[in-house]
Amino acid sequence: MHSQFFSSPTIVNLSMPTRLCLSLPESVSDFVLSEALRSPLLEWVMLEGEDKASLGQFILRLQPFLTKQLLPLESVRKGGVSRTAGQGFRLYCEVGTSTSSCIAALRQGICVDFWPGQTFLCLLQTSRFELLPLEQDLRLSQEAREIILAKAALAEPQDYQASSEKLALQLNEVTRARIRLEAYQQALGTELPEGLLNEVWHLLTGLAQKRQWLLRCYNQSPERPSYRLSANQDIAEEKLRRMLECYEQLSSPELNVMVRQLTDEE
Repeated sequence: MHSQFFSSPTIVNLSMPTRLCLSLPESVSDFVLSEALRSPLLEWVMLEGEDKASLGQFILRLQPFLTKQLLPLESVRKGGVSRTAGQGFRLYCEVGTSTSSCIAALRQGICVDFWPGQTFLCLLQTSRFELLPLEQDLRLSQEAREIILAKAALAEPQDYQASSEKLALQLNEVTRARIRLEAYQQALGTELPEGLLNEVWHLLTGLAQKRQWLLRCYNQSPERPSYRLSANQDIAEEKLRRMLECYEQLSSPELNVMVRQLTDEE
């Protein structure tokens, strides 16, 4: 469940009270975060077995754009979500909280305190988010995979310095997402609710616009080394012209005059 949102799981060993700090790089756009906040940001599960539980071994899964840091915690054991072996929780945005306020809080960082043991406690120190036990998590994503792929293709940031190879890859992903979403729309047709039908229509429009932009950039990138040149400009000719300009700047004015006279006589 939710495996499409998380990166590969990691094993975390805790033998003392620890604070987990989550942060994200500045390069992550708000648009990507607005889509990601619909899904759980973190999943934490305690491994089964008395020996492993006594050592404090846990499975941690995060959304790919998040980075973690484990810090020692000097605090007394407090109340919070209580979990035992085989149990865990997920981290969500609070219901009814605006997306912009959640993004602002996420950029400042999220802290979760842990007290390991046979029964470990976890306490969230950041507002606008909440910890849900796995057995009480009713926020299961019911979106079709075609819609998820379309949103992922649209969430890919635009790189204005991308190479031709990267542009071709993005163009292929957008095209495939659009074809699958169109097939999904045609297969279900009138069975889709009105709200979901409008969302599919907006996604198809966005995919068509992004495909058009990527296609224009791709057609220009392999043929035009610089936007100040025409698309059919000979690259070798442009390189020779730039070399000639460098020679003219490095040589003396008298030599430049002699070269011009010789070329005019020809």
